Amino acid sequence: MPTWRERVRNQKHEPFDPQTELFKESKIKGNDLGMVSPTSGSVFRISADGKIDLFAKSNLGIRIDPQTDSIVFQAPRIQMLTTTTNVFTSDPIGFKWNLLPFNPTAIVPGMNAFLPPGPSTIVNTFRNIAEDLIRL
Repeated sequence: MPTWRERVRNQKHEPFDPQTELFKESKIKGNDLGMVSPTSGSVFRISADGKIDLFAKSNLGIRIDPQTDSIVFQAPRIQMLTTTTNVFTSDPIGFKWNLLPFNPTAIVPGMNAFLPPGPSTIVNTFRNIAEDLIRL
């Protein structure tokens, strides 16, 4: 039996072109269902693996992905016009901005809006927050 190194050396290697892969991903194929506008190129697709895509053009759309349990908004700019916005998470530090969790007690004057990264730092930060709240 060949070693893993021999198997890797014997594999066919081709250069990876992200634009080509994205183009392939945008096509409706096999067991996918969907519609493509003949004039604008806008796409609505339900993939065989359960993904739902709605794209007006490249890099402008929404993907609902059951494999990652996520909804992805992809756009150069997102605008929301509303009188009220509520975000609910079951995890107190589950709302993040650029991977930094919002501080759930940032409403307390003098507290930072973001928690520093790292589990030990977060534990110490929560301990300090609790002590500050007890003093109020």
